[in-house]
Amino acid sequence: GVVVNLIGSPDDQRETEVLRSQLSEIGLDVQVDQMQTNAYVERRTSGDYDMTLLGSVVDADPDDGVWNYFHSEGPSNSIGYNNPEADALCDAQRETADEEERTQILQELQALVAGEAVYKFLHHLPDVTAFYNYVQGYVPIPEQRYLETIWLEQ
Repeated sequence: GVVVNLIGSPDDQRETEVLRSQLSEIGLDVQVDQMQTNAYVERRTSGDYDMTLLGSVVDADPDDGVWNYFHSEGPSNSIGYNNPEADALCDAQRETADEEERTQILQELQALVAGEAVYKFLHHLPDVTAFYNYVQGYVPIPEQRYLETIWLEQ
């Protein structure tokens, strides 16, 4: 079978073992390289791997996710994905104020990157915030944790 290297941090150990096991069923020999977080981040950032696991927080505005990962100049594009059509779509969705047009552009971009299997998304965790009933003043804002307005009522 084909040998591929999967890098992971200590937090990814369970997921990397599940992937190794599942991918072996289709003939891939996955060599898991589990390393400490600092070494993992350095290696992932350098692009020195075949496969890795990434986590991300989904923003209320899709631009953060699509531009950061799928634009050739995106700061989270450690895989080196470079597709002029994806770049043009990433730029176009930033440049329009028309919500319907932007939705159509984002759907086209999603179809493009899904078709090229740029990333394979394994799961999505909902963002759930809970407090004891004596915590007052919290205002939920997607992807933000402004705790300056919180007080304890006891």
